[in-house]
Formats: sequence, C-alpha cells, structure tokens
Amino acid sequence: MLLKVVGMNKLTSSLDKKRMSLDDREKVNAQAVIVVDRWVQKNFESEGKMSMGGWKPLSAKTLARRRGSSAKILQDTGTMKGRWKHISNRKRGILRSGVPYAEAHHKGSGNLPERRILPTCEQIMPIIKKVYKDFVRMIIK
Repeated sequence: MLLKVVGMNKLTSSLDKKRMSLDDREKVNAQAVIVVDRWVQKNFESEGKMSMGGWKPLSAKTLARRRGSSAKILQDTGTMKGRWKHISNRKRGILRSGVPYAEAHHKGSGNLPERRILPTCEQIMPIIKKVYKDFVRMIIK
C-alpha cells in the first residue's frame, strides 16, 4: 500500500511562519513594558497603595520644604513619576527609572523609608502572562 501525503509543503511553510512570528517578540515585549509602566503610574497615583498598602506619610520637615503645592508622596516635582524609560527588543522588555534616586526610595536607604515603586513578581506576573498568552494565541490561531 502506498501512502501519499498532500499539502505537506503548505503545512511546513505555515509552521515555519508561526515559529518565526513567535521568535519576533519586540512588539509584545514593548506591550509588557507598557503594562508595567501603567502599574507603576497607578502606584504613584495611589501613593503606594498598590505595592504596600500605602507609603509612609511625609515627615513634617519634608512637607515644610516642598517646592510645589502637591502634598503627594514622591511627587513634589513629578520628575521621578514622569521619567520612566521604555526599552524593548526581541529578547526583553525593560522599564527603567530615569532618575538615579528612585532605587533609594524604592528600597529605603539612609533616612528614606522604603516606598516600593515597582510591583513584585506576584503582583505583575498574572498581567504579564496574559499579554504573552494573547500574543501566542494570535499567532497559533
């Protein structure tokens, strides 16, 4: 008995295209960075309620020397909140603060209390997984 396979070239070509599409993750990595940035911006707006139930209130000394009228924590000038760099390529997506003092506030160092700016893995991974799941679903459909 002779078995003849029909359409194998078409199937192979289709699978190759899907594999190449899965390898090209620059766009989905950029989307993931945007999702994390949105989370960070909401965390600033809520003054840390998303990351740790709320940041420690500002001291009376800090409030006395505020430059602007804003009493929002970590948002005196808006520089730290507004300067986030989006970096993405085929291999990774990165959200990086554009100010050198963000890490000191995030971790708490010296006289600064810890005021978590970035989400934990547990907080952000369900959202990130959905972004990549949708990406894969669109390609393999």
